[in-house]
Amino acid sequence: MRKSSTLTPAALNLHDFYAGIERIFQNIATHVDRDVPAGSEWHRELLRQMSFEAPVVRPAVVSSETADALDEYLRFRQVVSNVYAFEFDAQRVLQLAESVRSCFEQARSDLLRFTDFLTDMAHADEV
Repeated sequence: MRKSSTLTPAALNLHDFYAGIERIFQNIATHVDRDVPAGSEWHRELLRQMSFEAPVVRPAVVSSETADALDEYLRFRQVVSNVYAFEFDAQRVLQLAESVRSCFEQARSDLLRFTDFLTDMAHADEV
């Protein structure tokens, strides 16, 4: 079996992991912030936006630590989107695959905290 044939599914799964997180961020930017980044660096700006508080609107969606961890997957997503399978760095794919669970748990924890914020805000409107 060729190395690229075993790396491709792992690389695509890592790509999809970040793409899923990014869709959540896009929904927050659209419906909460009402400000979605545009331009050639919109992916990076969106991640940055989610790691900062939007005064009067919301707290930071993810911590700076989580944003740093997610940035590794953002950069890899860009590689997957722009290179052929035979060019994947096996060590990089392995490293990201080994740390994806930890990154997911960090993001999940931050997103659940943010969900609590949204729930509290919805209940505040009912009072």
